[in-house]
This record gives sequence, structure tokens and C-alpha cells, in this order.
Amino acid sequence: MALSFPECAEKMLRYMISLSGALALLNMAPVFWLDGQYSTLSFLSLFLPFLSEDTREKLCQFLLWSISILFLLNIFVSLYFLFI
Repeated sequence: MALSFPECAEKMLRYMISLSGALALLNMAPVFWLDGQYSTLSFLSLFLPFLSEDTREKLCQFLLWSISILFLLNIFVSLYFLFI
């Protein structure tokens, strides 16, 4: 059954909104080379103001490295299972 133009346009817009939201969430992941890299230190400064700046930067680096490694492992495992 063919969809009318309004139904087709609504479906396309829903897909675009879903894709845009997913990309926004992915971009905010605390991973190197994404925007989450810069927002992580801001979040730590906002929620942990009692820590010294040096401690916050070290915590930020630890979080970024550990989550980046997990993120890359996730990609490699997904590609491995995709191609075997």
C-alpha cells in the first residue's frame, strides 16, 4: 500500500529526528576527539568544585582514556562479529 505524501514526510522527519538525537548523544560521549572531551572537564568543575584543578584534570584524563578504550573495544568487537 502506497503512503500519501503527508505520511511519507512525517515518517522521513521522524527518522531524521531519531538520527539527529542519536548522533547528539554519541557526540557527547566522554571520548577523545568528540565534544564530550571538552564537556567532561566542565561537568567535573560544575559537580566537583571542591577538588583542586589539578585533581579534576587528572580525573578527566582518567575518564577520557578509560571510556575511549571501552568505546574502541566496543567498535572492534562489533566489527568482528559483523564480519565473521
